[in-house]
Amino acid sequence: MSVKLQVEVTNSLEGNSDLTVHCDNIDPTQHLLQPNTSNAWDYSGDAPSSKPPFLCSFQWGLQDHMYNLVDPLWDFDCKNHCNWFIKQFGPSYAPHL
Repeated sequence: MSVKLQVEVTNSLEGNSDLTVHCDNIDPTQHLLQPNTSNAWDYSGDAPSSKPPFLCSFQWGLQDHMYNLVDPLWDFDCKNHCNWFIKQFGPSYAPHL
């Protein structure tokens, strides 16, 4: 299996908040990210088209959110590695340098 894409999520929440991340279509495990820590997933393009691989749930405090971190129809900058920083207002994308 060759990796086509790596997606990295970093907890950039204010107030020393933990972040729970769950990208069920690519990884059945929930990940608890402490402040300023990250987790990365490798994707080889093998998910069914009906299930976006990076449709992920995020939970901090009493808030639950769902974000699609990679959409091939509009993610032209995200070729090999995507960096996402999760903040109170939502995910913030930063190109891999």
